Amino acid sequence: MRSIGARGKVERAALDLFAAEGIDGVSIAEIAAAAGVSAKARLANNDGYGFFSAIGDLVVTGPTLTNVNDFRAVLVLG
Repeated sequence: MRSIGARGKVERAALDLFAAEGIDGVSIAEIAAAAGVSAKARLANNDGYGFFSAIGDLVVTGPTLTNVNDFRAVLVLG
């Protein structure tokens, strides 16, 4: 028998909670807790990467090639 990954656990927990409480009565934190992922602990530790990676919803954009760090502003008074 194949084990369910973190994303599968989150999906199963979400479906179970939606069936019990409706989609408007469930928060992301409740779904994560039901799946065994501590959203509060990870986010309180500023670990959004670890949280979303654990539930299988991490978005990785890659390089944007926008040169935002090259911007300089000069204020001329007078």
